[in-house]
Amino acid sequence: MNWAEIGVATTFEAMDAVVQIMLDIGCGGAVVSGVSSPFVTAYLPVNDALEPKVAELKARVVGLKEYGLDPGSADVMLRSIADEDWAEAWKAYFKPMRIGKRLVIKPSWESLQPGENDVIVEIDPGQAFGTGTHPSTQLALEALERYLKPCMVVYDIGTGSGILSIAAVRLGAGSVWATDSDPIAVSAASRNVAMNGVADRVHVAEAEGLPEAAENPHLALANIVAEVLAALCSAVYARLQPGGFYIASGIVDNKAPLVARALPEAGFKIIEILSEGEWVAFVAGKGF
Repeated sequence: MNWAEIGVATTFEAMDAVVQIMLDIGCGGAVVSGVSSPFVTAYLPVNDALEPKVAELKARVVGLKEYGLDPGSADVMLRSIADEDWAEAWKAYFKPMRIGKRLVIKPSWESLQPGENDVIVEIDPGQAFGTGTHPSTQLALEALERYLKPCMVVYDIGTGSGILSIAAVRLGAGSVWATDSDPIAVSAASRNVAMNGVADRVHVAEAEGLPEAAENPHLALANIVAEVLAALCSAVYARLQPGGFYIASGIVDNKAPLVARALPEAGFKIIEILSEGEWVAFVAGKGF
C-alpha cells in the first residue's frame, strides 16, 4: 500500500484547528513543524477515499476564515510514500520531549541519557495517533502525572499508540486496560507496550468504549473528540471506583461546554480544567 503525505502551510492562529480537521478526515495523527510559520503534516492511505478527503481538508481549512481564524496561505501539498518508507517519514519530525515534571516521551530510534527522576516512555507511533506532540495528548499526560497514585487500576479508552497506558504504568499504575476500535492502533499499541517492557500490566484489546475488564478503575483516561467524551460520561461514572478520576482530553475549546454539561449530569464533580491553546482537558471526580 502507498501512503499520501499531506502537508498544510498555515498560521499559529489556525494550527490547532488544522490538526483537528486532519484528525476528522481520518488521519491517524498530525505533526507540526516550522519555526517562523507552522507546517502541519499527516498521512492517509492512497485509495478511492483519498481525493474526497483532501478536497474536504482544503475546503475546511479555507473555511476557517468564517470562524475568525486566519489560515494563512492554506496551501495543501501531497506526495506519495511507499509502505516500506512509512516509519521513516515520522522520524524527521518526532524528537524526544519533556512533558510535565518527570515524563520524557522518546521515539524508539533516538538515544537519550535520562535524568535521575525522569520517567521514560518510548513510542514508535507507526500509523496510530499519539506521539506526545499534540496538545491534547500533552494535557492528558500532565493530568495523569498529577492524579495517578501508585497501584491504581487505569482504563485507557481510545489508546491510539498506547502512550497514555505506558506512561500510567511508568508512573506507578498497578494495571492498565486499554481499548481502541481501530485494529491498526491496537497493533501499534501492543508493539509499544511490549517495547517498553510493560506487557504484564497493560492489556490492549480491540473494542468500542470501555474495556471488558475484571477490575473497576480508579482512573479512566480518554483522549478523543468531545462528543464521544460526553457520551462516555455515564458509563465511566458507573464503572469508576468511589474517589476515582476521569481525565477527558481532546476537546477543542468551543466544544468544552458540551463536556462541562455532561460530566455533572452523570454525577461527576469537575475538579480541574487544563488548557493549551485551543485545546481543553477536564479532570472530574466521583464522590467528591
